[in-house]
Amino acid sequence: MNLISTWVSPAARVGGRKHSFVRMGRVGLLGLLLAACGASPATNSATSPAAAATALPSASVTATALPTSKLLEPGDKVGEVTLVIPAPAQDTNGTMTDNCLGYTVRKPGVYDFKCPVALAPMHMLGIGWGAETAEELEDNWSKMKWRVYLDGQEIDLKSFGTVDSTADNNNFFIRIWNVAIKDLTPREYTIRSVFEVQQALTLSDPVYDVGTYDITNHVTVVKPVK
Repeated sequence: MNLISTWVSPAARVGGRKHSFVRMGRVGLLGLLLAACGASPATNSATSPAAAATALPSASVTATALPTSKLLEPGDKVGEVTLVIPAPAQDTNGTMTDNCLGYTVRKPGVYDFKCPVALAPMHMLGIGWGAETAEELEDNWSKMKWRVYLDGQEIDLKSFGTVDSTADNNNFFIRIWNVAIKDLTPREYTIRSVFEVQQALTLSDPVYDVGTYDITNHVTVVKPVK
């Protein structure tokens, strides 16, 4: 099982399944992360800036207090960006977390990473999960509870839903939260995913223990080098 970090387009979805991005696990995490996890994405992810993703100096093991505010819904704005549900065939230019290292997390705790992403009209956030079988994905997903924040404001995930896809020649199954943001500008965005594992994910290798995994990605949007 895995945290996800690269967007797979709706065209590559499993037939009849629905599916939108974090990934972590034995194969690799919504930029989420297919290249890092060892799975080949079904479609190209966003063009990556030359700068490499790096982990910030410290990671604690106690979850911090979660911000409280009105939940963000489709059409709401955070600063200059607008949260949207992308159309099925819409090009979302990969995910905000394509170059982050959330997929390296293996134990409950609080983690911070910083990473770059190329400026594009729209990006998926890239928060979700992946597994080697559809059954494993369903089992793992049923044992997890998710909260996702953009620049400190919590997103109403149910109002966006999820989207499923496959990668690695249909041998890797992915589910991400179907959240995209548009009208980005070059600056740092904070994307925080908090997922609670309520029962040990025993189908995964490695096993993910019960607990809260609190991962913050400090994503700097930069203009692509020409």
